[in-house]
Amino acid sequence: MIDESDITERSVATLGLDEARPLRLADLTAPLWRFGFNAGVLSVPDYTVPNLWSLAIHNNVHGLDGIYFVSRYANAPSVAVFSDRAVLVPRGDSIPPARHRALPGFLDRYEIGIAPGGVDWRTPDA
Repeated sequence: MIDESDITERSVATLGLDEARPLRLADLTAPLWRFGFNAGVLSVPDYTVPNLWSLAIHNNVHGLDGIYFVSRYANAPSVAVFSDRAVLVPRGDSIPPARHRALPGFLDRYEIGIAPGGVDWRTPDA
């Protein structure tokens, strides 16, 4: 379940690089022992440790624009860009998720329900 406000108070944006060029990414879909950790680091609910690893890669591997990894939610490839190395700019207008054509399929695919805003649905009834 997600709160209705999560799709009414946010926006979806399409971004692109400010200059056309290939991104140089650390491939975290490959065996991670080469980096000194395993996939468990990338699959935790608290992002503190993954963020520290990302920062370590940023600070120690020059010339990289970001990381390429498998999202723990979508189980699909994802990219995180280091904003000081690859500038992203909007490509078109942002729109609310509720108006995005992919929302119904996304909710179905991940079996996500929408709880009415203002209702504390996270706490079970006593």
